[in-house]
Amino acid sequence: MTHLKEALSSKETELHGQLEELVRLRQAEGARERMELSEGKRLRVLADQLICECGACPLFSAIIFCSPFVDVPLLLQLLQV
Repeated sequence: MTHLKEALSSKETELHGQLEELVRLRQAEGARERMELSEGKRLRVLADQLICECGACPLFSAIIFCSPFVDVPLLLQLLQV
């Protein structure tokens, strides 16, 4: 019986540690998502400013449309406005 209580206590401790790790990872993921949203908004503002300044420039268009950081559908929407 003592052996079973020790095993149960050990498992509870292990699960508690895993729960703490899960909470930490979820918080880190939330912080990363907030940072990505903020960075995306900042990049969209910069892209909008560049479109106003260089909208007809082919090199600019190539860089913007090939960039993995640009939301191309949103950019096309902005260009139509």
